[in-house]
Amino acid sequence: MASTPQGPPPGAPFDPTNRNDPRYDPRRDPSNDPRWQREQRRNWERAQKAQQQAWRDQQRFAARTQRDVFRRQTEVRREQMRAWVRTHRAPSIVGPLVLIAFAVTMLLVYNGRISWPALLTWYSHWWPLLLIIFGVLRIAEWAFERATRREGQPALRYTVGGGLVFLAIAVTLSGLAVQGTVRAGEAGFHFGGPPFNMDEGAWRHFLGSKHEEDAPAITRAIGLNAVLSIDSAHGDVTVSGISDDGMIHVATHKEVFANSDSTAQDRLRDLNPQFGGDSANVSLKIASIEGGRADLNVLIPPTVHLVVNADRGDVHATNMKVPVVLTANRGDVEAAAITGNVTAHVNSRRASLMAHSISGNLDVQGSGDEVNVYDVNGSVRVGGDFFGGGRLQRIAGPVDFHTGRVTFGVGRLDGEVTFDNHDEFSATGATGPLTLDTRSRDVTLSRIAGDIRVTNNHGKVDIVSVPPNGSITIDNHDGDVVLSLPQQAHFTVIAETSDGSVTSNFPGLNEHTQQSAHGTISATVGGGGSPIRINTTHGDITIDRNAELMPPRPPAPPRLGFGTVPVPSSPTMPPEAVQALQDAQKEIQEAQRDSQKDVRDAANEAAKAMQFANEKQVEARRLADQARQQAKAARKQAEQETHRTHAAAQDNDKE
Repeated sequence: MASTPQGPPPGAPFDPTNRNDPRYDPRRDPSNDPRWQREQRRNWERAQKAQQQAWRDQQRFAARTQRDVFRRQTEVRREQMRAWVRTHRAPSIVGPLVLIAFAVTMLLVYNGRISWPALLTWYSHWWPLLLIIFGVLRIAEWAFERATRREGQPALRYTVGGGLVFLAIAVTLSGLAVQGTVRAGEAGFHFGGPPFNMDEGAWRHFLGSKHEEDAPAITRAIGLNAVLSIDSAHGDVTVSGISDDGMIHVATHKEVFANSDSTAQDRLRDLNPQFGGDSANVSLKIASIEGGRADLNVLIPPTVHLVVNADRGDVHATNMKVPVVLTANRGDVEAAAITGNVTAHVNSRRASLMAHSISGNLDVQGSGDEVNVYDVNGSVRVGGDFFGGGRLQRIAGPVDFHTGRVTFGVGRLDGEVTFDNHDEFSATGATGPLTLDTRSRDVTLSRIAGDIRVTNNHGKVDIVSVPPNGSITIDNHDGDVVLSLPQQAHFTVIAETSDGSVTSNFPGLNEHTQQSAHGTISATVGGGGSPIRINTTHGDITIDRNAELMPPRPPAPPRLGFGTVPVPSSPTMPPEAVQALQDAQKEIQEAQRDSQKDVRDAANEAAKAMQFANEKQVEARRLADQARQQAKAARKQAEQETHRTHAAAQDNDKE
């Protein structure tokens, strides 16, 4: 006989899930609540995902262990093979023979049996014979081993070792050096006692003595809006736009190396600059002379269009009011106090570019070491390969920096950007849209307003965004990401990391957060706004708050443009040069006042934008308060309804 279900013992607390209790009410059973069922299903899904992640981690650990074991076995086999090769490698007789031959030769020289001039003369002509002897000896060793090897005995291994390769290189280099020395001796090089002495006169005959000369200054008339083309084969070119008499003033310093005074005078005479063309299109050219160079200091009217092409030497241009084009194939380029556009070409890995106090646009192309640009009112465009890093400061227009290692762009730069050729990139005080594409660097972006897009790998990314903030996209690999946003920012964020955690100190962010074991946040803060997308692997993601604002743009300091550029001194410098400098100073002050006015206008616009944002924030808070009050009233009503239902159930139980 089946037993009848028993109810709870007297005095036991009421259990809404006990179906045997006579007071059981399906409506009050939490297991029948869809929300409770969804929570149980979520817990089950989380447990399943945790189990899958643990299984994947176990598989990765097993694969990593297997790879390590295989790598170690490969290294052991390689070491065994190297040991076997060393035991079966035949020693060469070339090294001992070379040592004996060198010792015997030195003995004969110091005993006076062979003179140094005779030995070096013979060596300069017959040094390739030594390489032939080395090769013949190696072939003879191999043939001898083949002829004397017993049957069944493993063959010895003959290789061209590092010692023989080093010996062949040393013989070749010393032979070429002695050959050149002996040929120079035919023009006066002489040998003294043992081993040999090279006095000052011998070195002068070998390299040529240095001869210098300052050429008389020359002038040439030119139109105010004419074009001046300067071509220099070897030497620095310095051009300043401070001539106010409509003339070109050229001062030349010449240097040559020659073995005789007559040769030096001929070469110095050939280094004199030559003018060509008419007054509307003037050319200044210096011929290419072996062992000679000429440094030019040129004063021209500031409205003359300038084109400089230097093959070997630095190029400096200052105080120009029109566009300039500067090219240095093997030298540095510096441009300062230029009112028009500047186009620069740098074509040497060791060269650098310096450009500052430019009112127009700057366009840089080529390859070099460093790029330093500051105080530019126009846009800046840099393209090519610059391997030494650089610095950008106070650029009013858009910046487009594209090299083989860094691609960077920004709408305006009020602060500075610094980067090196290894592992650092930092930017401070910039207005977007900002884009950065680099690799293997630690990226630090501070006080950035507007849209931001960063792509990096193998490095940390640290960004501080200030109002007005825009959309942000960060794609990093193998590195942490730290993003600091304004306190009252409104945004929608999706942050993912495959091997790390995602944390934030924004109030209310976790309330609307969907978080998983893989490190993911998908949330809306402040009612939504700018989209933020962060993705990284093997790193943590942190989203913080900040109270920083974009500071007003500081006015550019006045610069006359000479800086490190030497002011050319010439006996024919016009007496009105001082007045020209004062005029340039006044123009710079006017540009400063215009810049300050732009700063004030921008600050007023920013204040209006902040006031509008504050009003929107107050309205959002009011709506949030209303929503909280409505939710509170709904919860209170639900509690009252539950209390009435419970009371009704108790009344029914009593009846």
